Parts: sequence; structure tokens; C-alpha cells
Amino acid sequence: LAFLKLTAAQMQNYLGQGDYPRLNLAIKQSYQALSEAYIDTRKAIDDLRLGPQEDLRGWLAQLAQDYERDYAIPIRNEIAGDIPTLPSEIQAQLLRIIQEALNNVRKHARATEVALHVHPWEQDLVFEVQDNGCGFSLEEVPEVSRYGLRGMRERSAAIGADFQVISQPGQGTTVRISLPIPQQEVRE
Repeated sequence: LAFLKLTAAQMQNYLGQGDYPRLNLAIKQSYQALSEAYIDTRKAIDDLRLGPQEDLRGWLAQLAQDYERDYAIPIRNEIAGDIPTLPSEIQAQLLRIIQEALNNVRKHARATEVALHVHPWEQDLVFEVQDNGCGFSLEEVPEVSRYGLRGMRERSAAIGADFQVISQPGQGTTVRISLPIPQQEVRE
């Protein structure tokens, strides 16, 4: 929406200046952004309609299956070991973070495959979304694209997880969420 607002202001300027080639380009960009927003909204509604799976493993398997079917990007779903039972609020936030990471792959990465890894590491449960796409420089992320990253970071903080993005141009991207395992779930 922020992009569309800025583009609408630019279109007014281009129209007033008689700069029709730039106006035409701005209209095309707006149409593309609206098309993506429409797809994202329909997907969000579909996600809300899906009843929660009994466990996180089932949800992640369904998410991977739907993603591959809807976007024709192969996704490896690799879950190592048992996933402890997590409170539903934490599970919901994790799923939203992973969905946003996958959405970013679809929109920006130009990836040909994605891997979703879940594994224990010391006292944490680590979730990673890794793509083989174009990667990017974290310092050069456009303001409009920062909302998704900021949202994932805020959701991670809300559940006490660390959030990390590892990316370089030409090297793909990894989004990592490290969630401390609740003490009663830590096995010695």
C-alpha cells in the first residue's frame, strides 16, 4: 500500500508535467503491485480458513506442499528430530514468520528452489528458510521492502526468538529464527 501511495503521487506529477512515458510505466508498476496484493490477500484468507494442524510438523508439511503447488518452486521440508509441543500463540507466530519468508522468496529472490529446515541446536529450536535466489545487500533494502523484514523481526521478538537474515548478492538468502525451547521440553 505504501508503494501504491507513493506511485499515485508520482503519477500525479507525471500527468501534470505531461511526462506520459513515465506515467505509463508508473501505471504498469501499480497494476503489478495490485495484482500481487490481490494474490497475497487471497492467500492470507485461505490460510485463515485452514484449520490448525495437530502439530507444527503437520502445518509445515502442508505449508510446503501448498507453496510448491501454488508457485511451482520446489521446496525441501527437512525436519530433524522431534518438535516439542509449543503454545498455540508461539506456533501461530512462527508460521506467520515462515509464510512471510516464503512470500519474500516468491516476490524477490528469483529462486529455483527453497529449503525449510527445522532442527534443535543447543537450547534452541531453529527454523530456517533458505533459497538459492539472487540474494541482496541488507544495507540496500528499499524502504517498501523493509516492512516484511521488520514484521518478521517483531514477531520473533514477541515470542522470545532471535531473528537473523543472511544474504549477499548472488548468494541466496537464509532467514533464521532461533526459538529457545521451553525448559520442560529440554531433554538431557
